[in-house]
Amino acid sequence: MGNDRPEDRGGRGVTVIYLDELFLLNFVVDYLLLLAAGRLSGEILRRGWLALGAAIGAAYAAAAVLPGMGFPRHPLCKLGAAGLALLNEYDGKIKKLLTGIFGAENDFDAILGGVNLAGVGANGKRVVQNLLEALTPILREGAERRLTAAADAAAARADAARAERGAV
Repeated sequence: MGNDRPEDRGGRGVTVIYLDELFLLNFVVDYLLLLAAGRLSGEILRRGWLALGAAIGAAYAAAAVLPGMGFPRHPLCKLGAAGLALLNEYDGKIKKLLTGIFGAENDFDAILGGVNLAGVGANGKRVVQNLLEALTPILREGAERRLTAAADAAAARADAARAERGAV
């Protein structure tokens, strides 16, 4: 019974926080919030990525209460995390746009192995710019083939129409 007093557990004015409970609670809440947000947005849910995001959030919460680990509460750390979140959202919008252009059968997240298109490549250009520059010759060749096929089809239709008029 003597251990029920706060003074006996952590001393005077000290709040006792159990790190495992903090991590587990944050993990479950983060996972459920990510799951709900994903379902509401209609996005394809990948449970492994949700669990990874929840684990990162739970680790962040646990690091914030450890002695000498106050950096997660620092404004620059919070600003950096917000910047990464913005890059991630921008990446999703770019991939959604590319999927709209190239068709739903082209999952750019899977094709590129999860690379963030909003990031900066080794050459100093955005990854999406590097991707589009690499795709330009392929797209040009495909467009030329499509135009040639359309022109050939139109010529064939015109020839058939001429032949039909001449036969009448």
